[in-house]
Amino acid sequence: MRGRSGPAWPRNAGCMSKPSYEQLKEKIALLEKELAAIRSSHRDEAGLPGLRAMIDFAYDWEYWRLPDGTIRYTSPSCERITGYRPDEFDSDPRLILSIVHPDDRCFVEEHFRCAENRRADDVLVDFRIIRRDGQVKWIAHVCSPMLDGSGRFLGRRVSHRDITDRKNMEMALQTSEEKYRALLENSLAGIGVSQGDRIIYANKALLNMYGYSSFEELSSMSILDHSTEESREFLRGWRRRKANGESIPMEFNHQIICKNGTARTLRLNINYVTIDGLQYAYTTFVDVTDLLAAYQAKRESEEFLRSLANSIPGVVYQFYVRDNGEMGFYYISERAADFLGQEKVTDDVFELFIAGMTPEDRGRFLDSIREAVRQNKTWQFEGRFIARNGKIRYFSGISHPRRSGGEVVFNGLMLDNTERKRAEERLKWQLAMNMALAGLSGSIIAQSFTIKDIAAIALQYARLLTDSEHGFVSEIDPQTRKNVIHAMDGALFSAVDREWNPAGPDNRYAGIWGKVLNEGRAFFTNDPRSHEAWSESREGETEIRRYLGVPVLLNKDVVGEVVLTNADRDYTGEDLVTTRRIASLYAMAIARIRNEEDLRESLHEKEILIKELHHRVKNNLQVVSSLLALQSNRIDSEVYRGYFQESQNRVHAMALIHEKLYNSEALARIDFSRYIDDLTRHLFYSYNINTQKVRLVIDVRDVYLGIDAAVPCAMIINELVSNSLKHGFPGDRAGEIVVGLAKNAGDGYTLTVSDNGVGMPERVEGKESASLGMQIVASLTRQIKGAIDVSGQGGTRVTITF
Repeated sequence: MRGRSGPAWPRNAGCMSKPSYEQLKEKIALLEKELAAIRSSHRDEAGLPGLRAMIDFAYDWEYWRLPDGTIRYTSPSCERITGYRPDEFDSDPRLILSIVHPDDRCFVEEHFRCAENRRADDVLVDFRIIRRDGQVKWIAHVCSPMLDGSGRFLGRRVSHRDITDRKNMEMALQTSEEKYRALLENSLAGIGVSQGDRIIYANKALLNMYGYSSFEELSSMSILDHSTEESREFLRGWRRRKANGESIPMEFNHQIICKNGTARTLRLNINYVTIDGLQYAYTTFVDVTDLLAAYQAKRESEEFLRSLANSIPGVVYQFYVRDNGEMGFYYISERAADFLGQEKVTDDVFELFIAGMTPEDRGRFLDSIREAVRQNKTWQFEGRFIARNGKIRYFSGISHPRRSGGEVVFNGLMLDNTERKRAEERLKWQLAMNMALAGLSGSIIAQSFTIKDIAAIALQYARLLTDSEHGFVSEIDPQTRKNVIHAMDGALFSAVDREWNPAGPDNRYAGIWGKVLNEGRAFFTNDPRSHEAWSESREGETEIRRYLGVPVLLNKDVVGEVVLTNADRDYTGEDLVTTRRIASLYAMAIARIRNEEDLRESLHEKEILIKELHHRVKNNLQVVSSLLALQSNRIDSEVYRGYFQESQNRVHAMALIHEKLYNSEALARIDFSRYIDDLTRHLFYSYNINTQKVRLVIDVRDVYLGIDAAVPCAMIINELVSNSLKHGFPGDRAGEIVVGLAKNAGDGYTLTVSDNGVGMPERVEGKESASLGMQIVASLTRQIKGAIDVSGQGGTRVTITF
């Protein structure tokens, strides 16, 4: 407790409401004036009843203390404040001191001793008393010296006011202030108060952020001095916008320079308050340097993982299945856009994925997920998806479920198996085609097979390789021109209609069936009802949904057709090529069977030669088998389509030799000029070459070869002409191919095959090539004991002398 100047008494002494300190001071001054007036009028104590009556009604507890320490008068308010009556204080001057709180008693005793000697100054002190009922009260004690007209000290007038409520409020306020200060000082966030650029308060956390040990160090510089150049410019602009009344962020990142010179990033949150007309900035600081570094590291890690996910040859995903049945992707890599046929991954990727799945696989897909969730087992699935471009893509997915709260999360990988599936299908097709070649090749030379047997085999392979439901294989009778159906699957015609003649005077066959025979050109349609040659099926006949027809050709003459219908998918150009190859082998079978009748009528010499011919055919088929085996070993995903065509042409070249032998009058020799003409025409047809672009010149006259030389020469010509057709004229390049065979001055021959195309690579010239075709040519040349010369200047020229 400490002494201070006391307040004046209140002007309205009769008011019972609690007066303020100023009112007390005014009250004391008023009483002093009244006392002086009494003294000046020489009235004795008997004249005080009026003044006493007025003091009796005062709110505060008042009394007179004479110089000897006795109490002359005590106001009635003492009982309200202390619980003791006025007469008790008047009879016992020590009562006042006895009710003072023990902790304050020494101080009050000292005050009383000093007050007896001090005659001029008013004294105001605060202390505690203990009421009669034990309550502790705070008292504001005011005492003023009382003097007579001559200045003689008469004692002290004392006023006591109950200030317990105010003291409690002050202590509560002090306690609250201490708590809040402790909160500020111990806050993990930096807290600062500034006025303008000057920092007037900083807690410990803020000092630590700046690297200072005392507030004086930090406050010696302005806020801008502690900022980096970039943040300094930002703050200046921020203040200008604030001064102009513009909208500004009250929370932002700010870079500071610490005491040790390092830079830190703080997150500032600013609030302005105005006190006594001055504006202060109350700012919280959070050090986010490590957080930003961690965020940057996290972002770089996420970017790395995202880049890694996008580089994986598949779709990385995180898929969820909630307990309420909801499904969707939390994450899916960007490769999903390529799979879906989109430019980028959109928010509706799950809906697009489900909608694009084939109807047969959609239900299986959803059921497989639910089953994996139910059994908590690894999820695996293979299915098909229809991309936006209409193409079917094959995919497979695998992942392991993990429950998290009310959902199951699948982290996994989905692979696009389209190329693998297509490669498998192509391989299956190649194997099936090889089987068809082997089966048809055997039937061509086997006398036990009739034309109907061969037609049935051809139809079976054609349907298998094109996924066709129905079809038929026919032959045109050379004498009657009837189109005789030798093999049919499905009720395409009635039994009577299996032999039908050309209709009309133009000698043309009717309907979509006859279009192939009339034009000698293969075609297919997946909407036959819209075709110009369509005619409605009759009652009991199979409804035609898809149609493919290929003519059977012998020397440009149409000798039959292969027709396929109702594939379980749309026909394609590959189906057309496949069926054309089967038709070519079937044509060879027709030629063989037709020639067999002529052979039976031949002379005895021819019968001997026919036996030799069969022996040669057997050897040739062994060569074919070896070629096919060699070809199979070299198949890969890029070049295998062409291998079968090459093998087909080699088989045809050998078969054509036998055809010429059958038609030759002298079976020991073959007219090679006619053979080369037929062989090269077949190659142009097989490779679908436009004869207007690439011209064929044959320079062979009166050359007859025995079968030992004819077969190797035929195979050599087949390989060299095929090579020119495939590689010599890329794009729409035009040119010509020249085949020459002439007898030398001696006993040998010179065979020349040349073209004016793009030429052969330098590594091929003058030596054996690694290609299968040139290996065959070199081997056959050695077989006929010949020499080969290759030139690639101005085109390709191969000369073989034997």
